[in-house]
Amino acid sequence: MFLFRFIFLFFSFCAVSHGAVVLQYHRFGDSRYPSANVTMEQFRSHLDYLRDEGFEVVSLSRLFEDVRAGRVSDEDKIAALSVDDAFLSFYDNALPVLVEYGYPVTLFVVAESSDRGGDYMDWSMLRSAVSTGLVEIGSQTLSHPHLPLLSSEDLARELFMSRQVIGEKLGVDVLFMAYPYGEASLAVMEATGEAGYIGAFGQHSGAIGSDILSNFLYYLPRFSINEVYGNLRNLSVKLESLPLSVRNFAPLDPVLGEHDIIDVRFDFAGETGGLTCYHSNFGLVDKEVLFGEVLLSFDKVFNYGRSRLNCTKLGIGGRYHWFGWQFIRYGADGKGIH
Repeated sequence: MFLFRFIFLFFSFCAVSHGAVVLQYHRFGDSRYPSANVTMEQFRSHLDYLRDEGFEVVSLSRLFEDVRAGRVSDEDKIAALSVDDAFLSFYDNALPVLVEYGYPVTLFVVAESSDRGGDYMDWSMLRSAVSTGLVEIGSQTLSHPHLPLLSSEDLARELFMSRQVIGEKLGVDVLFMAYPYGEASLAVMEATGEAGYIGAFGQHSGAIGSDILSNFLYYLPRFSINEVYGNLRNLSVKLESLPLSVRNFAPLDPVLGEHDIIDVRFDFAGETGGLTCYHSNFGLVDKEVLFGEVLLSFDKVFNYGRSRLNCTKLGIGGRYHWFGWQFIRYGADGKGIH
């Protein structure tokens, strides 16, 4: 029985290792917020790299279609650009450059912020961006809250009404959600599907393949880019990465109880030598492997707030297979939120 399970997993995983990468940006040429900003020199260098290294830059809609249809192989280099919050610096600084290069982008809009303007794009700017033919619009809720802390009624309102408002204001069909702060629970993921979105993104790292798309449709990875990690050496490793296909990942709910000490488990086929997992609180994590199941044991609770797990394995041609996950531990009265 164990041998049969291993053989099944091996051939299943090997068939779906190909995929694509999504990059996440926030601000452009806005030195006030270096942790959420890239300089314009960096941004141009990123677009140059994509062009010079033969990447096909596609919209999220196209990425979904190609991955689902099996039109992406390990030899392909597919990337999508996403921008959260619709800050004014996107309109002033990034959009003209994207038009120059002809690269599509998905812009995630906080609906109520677009009513206020200020540091955010207003509706007229958003309509102008859509008119370029390069900007696909997604939602980042009405008010950018910590979604897992909301009541079911408030959660449904944030998800459904933002999609409706943005669609009516811009005349577009809003297909994708980007969770504020990358925070989601199983209840949030379920409600996102019920609100009519076809996929949703967090802020954890990893590439997207058909396995990832099937198993984590409402908690998909993106590589977050900022000034600190915006150099081409870091960027190239992320852009060249391939999916690390995992199944039966547990615990599947990213939100942990205040006192939870957890084990992380997932199925992994093939040779586990070179498979390395890091947690942002603890560094390198020891692993145990039995019949294709990987066990990561932790003897302490995770820190309050958000923490990330990254598992990678170096593949043929020097490209990393990469799987990431974000956990959230709020504590009493939302302690640890920032």
